[in-house]
Amino acid sequence: MHRLLEHQTKRFLHENSLPPPGWDSFLASVEEAYASADTDRKNFECYRQLKSMELDTLRTNLAERQLAETQLEHLLSLLGTTLESTSDGIMVLDKGERLARFNQRFIEMWHIPDDISAFWEHERMIGCICAQLKQPQAFLARIDYLCLHPAEVSLDLVECLDGRLMECYSLPHQLGDSAVGRVFSFRYITERKRGEEALRHEKEQQDEIIRKLEIARKQAEEEMRNLAFYDPLTKLPNRSLFLDRFRAALPISARNHNFGAVLYIDMDRFKLINDT
Repeated sequence: MHRLLEHQTKRFLHENSLPPPGWDSFLASVEEAYASADTDRKNFECYRQLKSMELDTLRTNLAERQLAETQLEHLLSLLGTTLESTSDGIMVLDKGERLARFNQRFIEMWHIPDDISAFWEHERMIGCICAQLKQPQAFLARIDYLCLHPAEVSLDLVECLDGRLMECYSLPHQLGDSAVGRVFSFRYITERKRGEEALRHEKEQQDEIIRKLEIARKQAEEEMRNLAFYDPLTKLPNRSLFLDRFRAALPISARNHNFGAVLYIDMDRFKLINDT
């Protein structure tokens, strides 16, 4: 007999009193009801424990998700701040060569109107850029090529109609091991190029001056040699050249046991002509 039913029976019946008719059937029905209630209670307890465990798991997952969302929000904020703080103009295209992201510096560099940048109108924005380039078709072809070859990294020079020069650095936008687009970074290099051109021109001038000085030095040396060994008027070898050659020939003759001769020719009145 169920303990609760036994307790109630002892409470309402004395030990020597006889149970009323149908008492056994009543007890059996009550016993069955108690047993069913116990089963339901146990099932409810198991269900409550399971739900409590599921709720704990849900709370843990929710806390982890909130933490991940907070970290992601912080990371996106950091990336956005970094993107806006750089002096380069940044443009990001997705795999379909559509505009995915840009910073304010990019808008300022390319003079993109607000009505285009506000609605991220890809065609109009690219068209606005191409309208400022000397070679727009080459620029578009380069973008197509790089998007078709996502692993490549490039550095190109972009020339504008107003004389501005930009350096365009492009690299793949990676998500794990897969390329999901491309990043283009534009940087003004007009002043740097002008400085490099000025330095190159200055170096060419210096090289030309050095070349002229070298020619002048060789000419001066040749002229000094001529003045030292040749007569300025007749251009004939003088005594200094004769003595130089004579001194050089003596040891050669002695070493080789050769003999030589000196021919002296006296020209009448030549000294008078040479002196005049």
